[in-house]
Amino acid sequence: MWLVNLIRLPRLRAIAAEEAACADLIIVSLHDAASFPTELKDWLELWLQRKGERPEAVLGLYDRYPPRTSSSLHAYLNAVARRGGMSFFSLTFEAAED
Repeated sequence: MWLVNLIRLPRLRAIAAEEAACADLIIVSLHDAASFPTELKDWLELWLQRKGERPEAVLGLYDRYPPRTSSSLHAYLNAVARRGGMSFFSLTFEAAED
């Protein structure tokens, strides 16, 4: 598991992409994100280059709100999966009410 704040560093991003290249399932989860982190997009692109021809799946987990962020994340992850010849699954969670 890699936190977004760790993949901001190029060296750690490269290590995370190498490790993910061996995985069968990539899970991307963002909670209460105001925007789609650039470093996450950079990591996904790097991982996509390194994964090779292995069949894999991408799972997106995200909050329903703010809706623009979750819908843009959903669309982007779906596009990454398509480009990599992978299955794409997603789950959207409602915020729990107190």
